[in-house]
Amino acid sequence: MSEKICFGCGSPLDAAPAVTETKKESSVSKTQAKKKKKIPQTNYVIGIFIALAIVIIAVEYFRSPSGDTHVHTPATQQSQPTDPSVVTEITNLEAKIKSDPKDSDALLRLANMLHDAKFYPRAIETYKQFLALKPNDADARVDMAICYFETDDAPRAVREIESVVKQYPKHQMAVFNLGVIHLSSGNMDEAKKWLKKAVEIDSLSPAGQRARDLLHQH
Repeated sequence: MSEKICFGCGSPLDAAPAVTETKKESSVSKTQAKKKKKIPQTNYVIGIFIALAIVIIAVEYFRSPSGDTHVHTPATQQSQPTDPSVVTEITNLEAKIKSDPKDSDALLRLANMLHDAKFYPRAIETYKQFLALKPNDADARVDMAICYFETDDAPRAVREIESVVKQYPKHQMAVFNLGVIHLSSGNMDEAKKWLKKAVEIDSLSPAGQRARDLLHQH
């Protein structure tokens, strides 16, 4: 894939280094082992295996998207440490949705928070739940499409936004983002076509001005 473009301003983004969350394991250091010679060495080996098993189970739990009607807070799918208050709010929203899976307001808030926190796969699943209740919400579908793009599924992102543009031809952010996705993917003809449409819709809006800047740059 070509360089990615910021959906807020259209500027090129450097690839952020992946951050792998690690867990502190409870183990005995060599120094401690020498001071406790009376404890059988087998106990240390068993303890290490148990600790490793717990870590593996925890990582696998958070790595895989859940099939439940609510979304578990992803502890490993993030590029940057998440504010604890955000994690708390996500957890509260999940609990609220678990008790009422048709709470569309809570679903949208949760999806947007997961999106902002860069928990893209979880955000996608939550947007899907919301759109099952509110299929004509164009903004939510565009946001879900951006999540698809951020997870390297540009074709799906394009299909989702094209469905919005087909229904709402003057949805400027959908048109603009479609241009940005094609630009990031190296499809220059398509990118210019959609960026020009964004300018035509409203050349004075932030999206229209940024679309015009991108056209001048490319």
